Amino acid sequence: MELVPIMPSESRLDRKPKSFVCRSKVVGLESKSIKTKYLFIKMTKKLDFFNKMHGKLLSLAEKLVFLHQTQINCCMKEQINRLKVVLVEQQRTNKWLAEQLGKDPATVSKWCTNSVQPDVKTLLEIARHLNVDVKELLNSSKS
Repeated sequence: MELVPIMPSESRLDRKPKSFVCRSKVVGLESKSIKTKYLFIKMTKKLDFFNKMHGKLLSLAEKLVFLHQTQINCCMKEQINRLKVVLVEQQRTNKWLAEQLGKDPATVSKWCTNSVQPDVKTLLEIARHLNVDVKELLNSSKS
């Protein structure tokens, strides 16, 4: 007896696993159980795909929550220094101040937005370059 694989055109399902026939008889599993096995494999693959997507969606949701909390924290940030106000009053730019101090313009930008605060030594240097008292660079602690 010779075993010959069923050709896809001969099968009822285009993508079902190959089954071997002995001229007129099916050897091994019946066609019904092959179909069940095929559907089980297909559903398992879909389930794996959905589990991966679910994990990615959860990760994305966590990132969005973090960004939202960060945005809220940024809005509620305390305005400690008045550096940007003083620069505008004196018609100076962040870039000019960065050049005077020998600092990166991104650092000066963070000071102006109150994301980060300069240390006391740097604050004294800024006051000297802007010809103002250090007190003018800071907001009052009294409301």
